[in-house]
Amino acid sequence: MPRNTMAASSGAYLPSLRAFLVGRITFLVMAGIMVIGAFRVMDAAAETEWSDDELASAVRQGTAQLDGSSFVGELGAGDGDAGATGPGSASDATTIEDVVREHSGGEAPPSGVSAEPVEPHTAADARYTVTASGTEATFCISVRQRRSKADDYQGVGVAGGQSSVTLPGHRLAATSHTGPC
Repeated sequence: MPRNTMAASSGAYLPSLRAFLVGRITFLVMAGIMVIGAFRVMDAAAETEWSDDELASAVRQGTAQLDGSSFVGELGAGDGDAGATGPGSASDATTIEDVVREHSGGEAPPSGVSAEPVEPHTAADARYTVTASGTEATFCISVRQRRSKADDYQGVGVAGGQSSVTLPGHRLAATSHTGPC
């Protein structure tokens, strides 16, 4: 009898098979939720940084967009002039950053691009070293600005005829390569 008494008393402390299965299933479900959560956190972290390929593609496409584009304004206007655009203007680096971000393909974050002007930096010829957060890759974008009479703009005058003022047009020639300028 002592043997049966011990078996009966130790059995009272063991959980039932049903309770054991519920505990195991709960544990496995919680572990699965934690694994899925970890992947979501890693995915979110990846979306806050650029990759080498994303930056290379964005620089290549951005350079293609700039190459051959035109604008109207004074060559050499810049260094703080309110309406100035193109190389040599106060908004250059921002323009280069915007063009690169615009061609990120939606995979890269909307921020983290930096375009730093490289000396000599003139209104007619400008170079920028482009980098992005999350990658060690650097690229050089060179932009040349040339006068283009075909792109001149002559607005409408006060009396409805042609204006006596012609705004000079310019064309951009842009190239890029891997590495700093």
